[in-house]
Amino acid sequence: MDQENLAAVPIQRHVDERGALTPLENLPFEIKRVFALTDLNTDLERANHAVNCDEFIVLLTGSCRLMLCSRAGIMLDTELGYDVGHYIPAGIWIKLGHFSPDTTILVLASKSYEDTRYFSEPQR
Repeated sequence: MDQENLAAVPIQRHVDERGALTPLENLPFEIKRVFALTDLNTDLERANHAVNCDEFIVLLTGSCRLMLCSRAGIMLDTELGYDVGHYIPAGIWIKLGHFSPDTTILVLASKSYEDTRYFSEPQR
């Protein structure tokens, strides 16, 4: 697993007096599913698994901590920011936590919900 595959991906924002437009394009996979995590319990964590699809995670509001692990060990432990997204290759274990009450997270995935498999340990 190449460490740089887990690096934050800059997101270009177009801001003017009307507000901000943030396109998500040129991802390293075809998008099959998009979902949002909202109304998150600030005392609990989400994910705690690896999946068999690629994901791209973007923080829309609030704050959150992202932790990733491969079979080689912890690869990333960071606060999500508004100007970056995180590409997570299939098989990497992920955990989200430390949510502020207003957190909303957007996730783009390379497989449909029905085709996604979940694993309790890193797969790569």
